[in-house]
Amino acid sequence: MYIKHFLIHHILENIYFLISLTRFFKTPIGKKFYQYIYVKYKLFIEKKTLLQLPSFIKTGSLAIDVGANVGVYTKILSNAVGPTGNVRAIEPDPINIKILASKFKNSESNVLIVKAAASDKNEKLFLTQNNFNPAGSYISNNGLPIRGVTVDELALNIKIPVSLIKIDVEGTEGNVIYGAKKVIKKYRPVIITEYTPKRLYNYGVDPIELLSFLDKNGYSFCILGNNKPKVKILTIDKIYKFAKTKFTIDLLCLPNLIEKEDSSSI
Repeated sequence: MYIKHFLIHHILENIYFLISLTRFFKTPIGKKFYQYIYVKYKLFIEKKTLLQLPSFIKTGSLAIDVGANVGVYTKILSNAVGPTGNVRAIEPDPINIKILASKFKNSESNVLIVKAAASDKNEKLFLTQNNFNPAGSYISNNGLPIRGVTVDELALNIKIPVSLIKIDVEGTEGNVIYGAKKVIKKYRPVIITEYTPKRLYNYGVDPIELLSFLDKNGYSFCILGNNKPKVKILTIDKIYKFAKTKFTIDLLCLPNLIEKEDSSSI
């Protein structure tokens, strides 16, 4: 699964780069074509994760989509929380924000779009576009100035409980989690996050310390998207070693409602 994910991702990035040299993606038709292909790609590659997602969300709760992109996950979260619930879609990229606004423009929509990047503090940040992948903007030392906010700031004053936080932010997932400490302690939401040790290190976050923080706050870990029907709770050491050998993994962090078991293999 992960090898296939990496190969498809790598091939598509190179195809995008070659086509972008023609400036096709700068045209109105090109923009719509890319958006269509990207959504289909996400639905195909992350099908198992997307199918499991609603089971972790409570009707009438608040779900937070950190790195909402063009709203593939946002739509599922919106349906899962229902009309009495709410979704915060956090996204810093101006192009993606326009797409999100067009998808959730209905006055009855339960989605609020937050034009910012989630981090561990409220500060000015910079966004850089990946030339090989327009869906892969990342935080850097220069680029487009954007607003940095914490999940704590966005969610603590809302009167409904947070049931799930989904995080996909090209390496700054650790910063997002550390910026949600109060929410985690108060609501203990399910957390679904990309986990890539190398990227976390690049942003000053120790990947083992990140898992230890969640472990101390009563979370257990397993990997989404596995072919195995039974969810296995894995130790921090096994998660870290497994993630180091992969392109990235989708990590499910569950508040401890079930007893941990040390698995011999993944």
